[in-house]
Amino acid sequence: MALFHDSGYIRRQGETGIQNGAEYTKIHVSRSAQFMAEYLPGIGCDHWVELAGKLVHFTGYEYSPEQIELDSPQQRVMGGLAGTADVIAQMADRAYLEKCRDRLYPEFELGGMTRQQQADGSETVLYESAQDLLLKTPAFIKQTIETRLQGHFHGLYHHVAAHFGGRNLYMEALENNCRYLEQLIEENNPALLNQPLLRP
Repeated sequence: MALFHDSGYIRRQGETGIQNGAEYTKIHVSRSAQFMAEYLPGIGCDHWVELAGKLVHFTGYEYSPEQIELDSPQQRVMGGLAGTADVIAQMADRAYLEKCRDRLYPEFELGGMTRQQQADGSETVLYESAQDLLLKTPAFIKQTIETRLQGHFHGLYHHVAAHFGGRNLYMEALENNCRYLEQLIEENNPALLNQPLLRP
């Protein structure tokens, strides 16, 4: 499941009206589940289709993990591990800040995620620009730690420390990225616009 969790970005041959896989950002996790439902039986793993289709949603935002019906606490731990790994691997990346500005924002534009349609028909701008996304990233990181890593995934990230002999290098890198970005924002550093953001 983990290997295919982003397979929903792949365009199918008949999807000629789609220019870029990023246009599927909002629904890519459901598309990943559909891909596995079609692929796994062909390799003799049809018995994994239902569970994999549920667990993959721990890596996305289409459903809250609490909404996903599973058969056992062990399966919920499996989903939490997949979701945890997805979050901390992305946010701990040394180039995470540049990727948010130079890759994620364009993906959000293509996927229709820079604006949100309200029930009354009005539209709310979520991100005005790549720089605006960066300005909002520290709050997003902190909310993700509290709501997803600590909340939905029950602090499973703490177990990473055992692999590194006591230190959680992923969380250290993630938190360093957040602090460094907060520093750049406080300084109104021009690097926020278009310069390399790799932290020292």
